[in-house]
Amino acid sequence: MIDADPRPPELFKLASHEYLAYEVADHAEHPPRSIGVRLERQGSPKFSVYCTASCVRGKLGYVQTPDIAQADSDEERMTIRLFYSSLELQSFVRDSIEYCYSRYETKARQTRVA
Repeated sequence: MIDADPRPPELFKLASHEYLAYEVADHAEHPPRSIGVRLERQGSPKFSVYCTASCVRGKLGYVQTPDIAQADSDEERMTIRLFYSSLELQSFVRDSIEYCYSRYETKARQTRVA
């Protein structure tokens, strides 16, 4: 599948803010069909958005966020707009999702071997 780095991505700096992405839930299926992470401005949890991507036949699909109309707050709308306007931020989130997926894929392989 994905040759992901064995460690999670670091904080991502954009303008005067830093962002982190972390996995939201542990999954029952290993590896899962989709992975969700929360993109959050460091120190400002109001500025966060849930991002998800599907994994089909070992390939990570398009990373998505909720539609702007579904956002619960102005801060969430701003984060969604920022996500779609920054290719670097999209890559950071994608790398985070790939890292999470690779952990599940490794666990699944170890379970089959054991």
